[in-house]
Parts: sequence; structure tokens; C-alpha cells
Amino acid sequence: ELNYRSTPEILALANASIACNRHRLPKELRAVRASGLKPAYVVCRDHYVQARFIGEFILHLLDENRRLNDIAVLYRSHWHALELELELRARNIPYQVRGGIRFFEQAHIKDVVSFLRLVQNPRDELAWRRCLLLLPRIGPRQAGRVWEQIAQADDAWEEARAVTTIEVLAPAARPFYQQLMQLLEELRSLGAPGDMIDAVLNSFYGDYLEAHYEGAVLRKEDIRGLANFAAQYQTLEAFLSDVSLAGEFEGETCKAGPEEQEFVILSTVHQAKGLEWPVVIIPWLADGRFPTDLAINTEEEEEEERRVFHVATTRAKDELYLVVPQMYYSRGVQTMMKPSRFLTEIPAGLYEAMELYEDLPEVTVGRRGTREAIRAR
Repeated sequence: ELNYRSTPEILALANASIACNRHRLPKELRAVRASGLKPAYVVCRDHYVQARFIGEFILHLLDENRRLNDIAVLYRSHWHALELELELRARNIPYQVRGGIRFFEQAHIKDVVSFLRLVQNPRDELAWRRCLLLLPRIGPRQAGRVWEQIAQADDAWEEARAVTTIEVLAPAARPFYQQLMQLLEELRSLGAPGDMIDAVLNSFYGDYLEAHYEGAVLRKEDIRGLANFAAQYQTLEAFLSDVSLAGEFEGETCKAGPEEQEFVILSTVHQAKGLEWPVVIIPWLADGRFPTDLAINTEEEEEEERRVFHVATTRAKDELYLVVPQMYYSRGVQTMMKPSRFLTEIPAGLYEAMELYEDLPEVTVGRRGTREAIRAR
């Protein structure tokens, strides 16, 4: 029961949380280290402010002589890092995703984005080759033949639909190519990028995920998260412009990690087991996100989710920040989010509130007995 990692304040919160599990062996972690800061409870207006707060607060921690390697952001599901990755890139904060694959560099996200890139630009060779290779009976050679037909035409889109292009494929592959063209026709008729992503998932690509990946359910969750994220964009061009800053699409999987010697770690909680950092930030602490609504149908599932939360909190050595978005925006619908039950069941005296100004030009926090201002950069 002796814990050499975390401060007594962090362990007090972790112990209070896991004590809510009824089916467990009685155990209470006791700290060896001296007393430190209480965990901080941070309420953000919405998930966009949440990402901006984390990006700004990382810069604040650096001003306090923390190193990038001291900081980890731990989340329940991979798609929870979506806005945050874009925020860190915009602020030029080096980061690495634990496990090596950033959100926009995952194969299934690249696949979906490639369909949308073809709608925007039917002369995108990389997108054509990627989409064609998803189809049964079509390999690199036949994909190359299709691209050659399209590339030499004055009207790339009309050539892609032409009989002459279909006939360069083997007869067994033609029905699958026609499915692709039907999907692209549907995407061209839709105006909103979020609706386009939904259409891709509901097409043959959803079956492709089931057939080729063991974790198809989680990959579909990633794609739905991407669709909700894309709903904030008025045009496909604007969405793809931001996405292009977040990922490289030349490869089939992902590029190598950053060359920087130091970087913030982004990780799912499961990938973080056994690791530790001086500062841990846990975002998306709202019911339906953490705990995830995919795993709270039974008492056993809820208790397993609480164990995951316990793992997350006990990764922190010195400082722990618990971030709660109040609102979630999706497809023009504003949804009020309830704070995670894993927080509301904890006595309030075990954490302290961190206050954010509404528009986040500066953040006022109470830390180390003072009130300090974080200026927006």
C-alpha cells in the first residue's frame, strides 16, 4: 500500500474515487512523499475552450520552469485528442502520442479524409490511389491504370465516371469501383464536411473496417468524433485546410515521431499504465466521455471505468488537473454535459477550483498560495 510516486493530496483523491467500487479488495494507498498541491478542478465552457486552456496552461507550466517531458495529457478515447492536437500545433508545442500514432495519422482517418479530398480535387493522385486500394480486387497496378486515365483527361471527374476508365479494370473489380463512384457522387451532393464523413462511414467503408480491423468499434468512434469536429466548418475547403496542418497523408500509416528531444505526451489512459509524470492533465471528464457511454451499461462496466480513472490520477507525481467541458457542440446542436460521476462522488475538499475567464484571454489560478495570471500569447 506504500506509494512512492504521488503526493498525499493526489492519493487522497484517488483513494476516495476507487473506494466507490464495491467489488474490490480493501486497499488504501499511503504516500511516502511530503505534502504538495491539491488536484485542480477546471471547468471550461466547451470542448474548444478546453483545448485552448490546455495549450495555454502548458506554456504557463514552462514559464514555471517545468519541462515539456514533465507533462502528460491522458484521455479515455483516442478521438478526445482531436482538438488538442490542432491546438498544440497552432502554438508550436512539440508533442508525441503514446503508441506513436497521432489522430490524423491513423490509417482509418487518412482513408476518410482521402474521400473528401477527392471531392475537393479529383486530380489528387495520392487520394485516388489510397481510395482505390481500399476496394476488393484492385491492387497497385490496376489503381495506377485508373489514375493514368484520370490524369490525362481535361475533366478529371467526368473521366473517372466514364466507361473507358471502368474498362481498364478487371471485370471482377468493376462493381466495387462503381460503389466508390456512387459514394463520391453522394459526397459531392452534400455541402457540410460533417455530413460527408457520416456518409463515408455509412457506406461500404464501414464494412471495410469490420473486415480489416479487430478494433473496428473504436475506429468508428474515432470517425464519428471526426464528423462532429468537422461540423464546425462551413466549407470542405476550410476543414481540409486545417486537417492538412495536422497530418501527413503520403504514407499508409504514420510518419516517425517528432525530432525534438522534449515533447508533451498525449496518451490514452490504457497506454499510460505503469508510467508517471510530474504533471498530468485529464480532459473530457464528463459523463459519456469519461466514463465513456460505451462502457457504463452495467455495474461491472462502471467499476472498470472507475479503475481506469484511478490509473489516470495515479500517473501524476506532483500536480493533477481535472478538466470538465460544460458544453458540447455537434451539428449545430448545443448539449449540456454533466461532470463525470467520478468527480461528483469525490468530497469537494479533496480538490480546489481553477477559474477561467470566459473568453480565455487570461486564466486566473490559485496555486502555491498565490493568484497568478496566464496571459494569452
